[in-house]
Amino acid sequence: MTLPQQIGSVAEYALLRSVLKCCNAAESFISSLVRSFNGSDKNDLLHTSSKTKPGVANLQKIYWRAKPHEAVDANPERNFILKHSEWVEPDFVLKENVSLFGVSQDGSSVSFTMTSSDLDVYSSDQGPFMYITQFKLATHLITMDIDTFKELAETLPEKDVKVIIVANTGRCGSTLLAQMFEEVKGARVLSEPHSLLDALYLHNRSVIDHVTYAILVKSIMKVHIACATTREDIKILVFKPVFKCTPQIKLMIDGFSDTSVIFLYRTVKETVGSFMRVMAAFTKFANLFTDMNEMMDYWLSDLPLPLPKSTYKWAREQNMLLSLSLPSAIALNWCATVVCIRDYLDQGTNISCLDYKDLVKSPDQVWNSLRRFCNLSEKTSIPLEAYQKDSQRGAFLSRGVLAATEGKKIKETDNWLKDLTKFEEAFELDEDLQFLPALLSA
Repeated sequence: MTLPQQIGSVAEYALLRSVLKCCNAAESFISSLVRSFNGSDKNDLLHTSSKTKPGVANLQKIYWRAKPHEAVDANPERNFILKHSEWVEPDFVLKENVSLFGVSQDGSSVSFTMTSSDLDVYSSDQGPFMYITQFKLATHLITMDIDTFKELAETLPEKDVKVIIVANTGRCGSTLLAQMFEEVKGARVLSEPHSLLDALYLHNRSVIDHVTYAILVKSIMKVHIACATTREDIKILVFKPVFKCTPQIKLMIDGFSDTSVIFLYRTVKETVGSFMRVMAAFTKFANLFTDMNEMMDYWLSDLPLPLPKSTYKWAREQNMLLSLSLPSAIALNWCATVVCIRDYLDQGTNISCLDYKDLVKSPDQVWNSLRRFCNLSEKTSIPLEAYQKDSQRGAFLSRGVLAATEGKKIKETDNWLKDLTKFEEAFELDEDLQFLPALLSA
């Protein structure tokens, strides 16, 4: 994206926010008048809101959408101007062109996107991540309250579908691996669905307790599976969550017996270097809509440490976190992700681990091992076409965008390496990760 295009996106978002603010104020005034005259609130007059009613879903047409950058989160309240079309039954969302989008920040409602029937939000040709393609392609939003959503999930029958979860450290080839699975006949990939990240935020910020969190994650999984398998030929679903969601693995597999978990990782130094290039590309325009404190907050919050939240309290200590540089914070996230996998392995979770360098250098051997571990058909051919593509094509993480940052070095190298040594000692981590069960050795 060029600078003029980015400035245009930020300006459009600012204008949309201003319009929303004015409309919401006007709606509040109109609702007050309606209540004073009629004693009721006419929800169908509220063109910019995502109002809900128990037992039904609110189908709304999108008239305007905007956000300052494609990597930024979006929700019905902040990023869309909507108009109510009709109230529909909850199972309306079980259509081929409808997919689960997100959970509201207060946990009270859930939203879905509806697209044109000839477009597929799961396809990497539309974009590498679901939260981007859903925002870009949606023609309507469908909103329902959280209780209706959970009731819908409870009514869904168990699907005869193979579930594969690709846990990862980030910047480790997980998008490439997901797109390899995408080429398998009968497979569909859910790459970074934002609903799981929303549930994580609700739990980490104590909006919901652990029991509610576990129920919500299971409901999200059931509804995603139902929405993604409306086509009878879909028999394999691959979930590739954001690395921050690694603690959810145990919750994600609960109730889904035929599930395989793969952990894809890269060395910490390569991971930090890659993420620093991403941050360099992102910060090129970020000062138009955010600041460094907000970007650092992403890395300092929601560390992917194993459940329960009481584990590794030293890593959550605010004074320590606020003292970290950006590369140190990225390294801490890498360590937390690896520790989460290690502890879940110790607790008996079946996870097979794959090194990024093996994925890149030995595609044939890797695929044969993946096929066996995931119980895929022996007739499944090696999907080598994925290697020929830019897995992040068309997005802010594409090779072309990141190539411009290749020559930049990480500042404060010695300091962040000293922090890394402290993290490894505190977590009792060996940098070579010999404790991880290697997929290729299984």
